[in-house]
Amino acid sequence: MQLKGERGRPAEPKNNEQQKEGTNNNIGETKKKQTNEVTEDSSYSASLSNQENQALSLTPKEAEKVGNSDVNMVEKSIAMVDTLDMYEVKPELIDILRKVVSVHGDIFQNSTISTIKYRSMYLEVIGDMIIELQETNFAETDDDRLQDMMVILDDMKHKKVDVEWLQQKLADILEARQGFKHSMMLKEERECNIKFIKNVEQELKEKEEEIEAMKAKLQSLHDEMSVCKKKLDRAREECSNITKSLEDDNAKMKSFHHFSLVNGLDLV
Repeated sequence: MQLKGERGRPAEPKNNEQQKEGTNNNIGETKKKQTNEVTEDSSYSASLSNQENQALSLTPKEAEKVGNSDVNMVEKSIAMVDTLDMYEVKPELIDILRKVVSVHGDIFQNSTISTIKYRSMYLEVIGDMIIELQETNFAETDDDRLQDMMVILDDMKHKKVDVEWLQQKLADILEARQGFKHSMMLKEERECNIKFIKNVEQELKEKEEEIEAMKAKLQSLHDEMSVCKKKLDRAREECSNITKSLEDDNAKMKSFHHFSLVNGLDLV
């Protein structure tokens, strides 16, 4: 997979068989040229640069001791990045797409998309998605937009483009978004519940105050009743005394009522 970038250089073919048959000096010169081309791009990963620098800094005799397997591993890493140079993509996407290739290799290796034009278009779509995800705040993520991305990636997958790694990331984000929305819903419910609790607590407090006021009023009524009872008892006792006095007076007056005032003196 090659992508035409800022340098606009076509990828140089790498023929392992020719390198094996060439002299050690030719190996060293070829490696140094490849290293210079890769290290011109500041976005190239540090680990890859360290590996190829170590391999290419060897003398011809030391290079023979390293072994073809190690040399081929460095060549493969260089080739994966250089393959981007054949594609036409926006310059602002070069860095991120080089990182994609350095991590995931040629994502079109088994793809049914054969033309450079359409591969370049798909690369730009992937690059734009990654940039958009990088610049989007999680809390402000548009779930519908994520679903649209999933549909696009699913279409790429059907064309045998290796995008499962990006699909999985979107799936993880969507799952986390579901948890986020659920937690936000629970927080709203909790806030409503807290407000309801405060309102009921205030209502309960008012009722308790009313009860206390009613208790005080009831005690006052009990006190007034006691006073009334005492007044009633005194009034009844006084009435009873008056009635007794009247009876005594009537008994005294009875001997003179309808009789002579000298009755009983035996004078008549």
